[in-house]
Amino acid sequence: MRNQIGRLGRLLGVDKGPAILFPYPKLVKIPPGTRILVLAPHPDDDVLGCGGTLVKHVAAGASVSVVYLTDGRKGDPTFPSEESLVLERQKEARAACALLGIEKLEFLGIHDQALQATPDIVAKVRRIVKEDNPDLIYLPSFLDNHRDHFETNRILAQAGKGQSESIRVAAYETWTPLTAPNIVVDITDSIGIKENAIRCHKTQSKVIDFLWAFRGLNAYRAAFVRLTGFAEAFMFMQLDEYTATMRQFERRARRKAYVPISIDNQK
Repeated sequence: MRNQIGRLGRLLGVDKGPAILFPYPKLVKIPPGTRILVLAPHPDDDVLGCGGTLVKHVAAGASVSVVYLTDGRKGDPTFPSEESLVLERQKEARAACALLGIEKLEFLGIHDQALQATPDIVAKVRRIVKEDNPDLIYLPSFLDNHRDHFETNRILAQAGKGQSESIRVAAYETWTPLTAPNIVVDITDSIGIKENAIRCHKTQSKVIDFLWAFRGLNAYRAAFVRLTGFAEAFMFMQLDEYTATMRQFERRARRKAYVPISIDNQK
């Protein structure tokens, strides 16, 4: 896994030496883990990024919980009010998770597009990690070009300090396809459930056709591991290794004066 970090660092230009591509991603049945925690910056990121894989975790008997960090109030500017949109998106998330077989949900209620790694929110996520004691955490990749998604990574980096060395991270793709995933999960048998869960997020589907977009992305991921069907891709590492890689990227991004975008039609 250390070699993977070095390769990713060079690929992102955060280390010396020529860029070396990741090894071809490994096709796995399911990432190892029985206590799964999903960090979703907005209601629907969980379904879009790893919904098919979560169905497989549930079927395998794993406990799965989802934490929504922001309230998604900016996700539909045509909605009557932001407050009513927050309630509607919670309903959509509950309906989607019910289809995935997930019962444990928590809404932290931070305002959409205002997520920051403040001591308060870091403490809340640290409390959740300690209580759930996960061995696998899903969250959006730190390469996702959305401010709230990057802040989710910064929050976990701080909340995860001193946690169990056995925790692994599977970073999923939503706003930005992963440049170099190292594992791919076959979700052909669960794509129907995932797509029905996406349909639950009606407020978002009228803004962007996520069903069409992620069917294409998941088909693409399958094709490049020689599958006829659908797959989800992840950056899979130990938590400390993932955090170190994210920090390298963050330092380089700050030197380049790069800031993840935050625009009105982002959810």
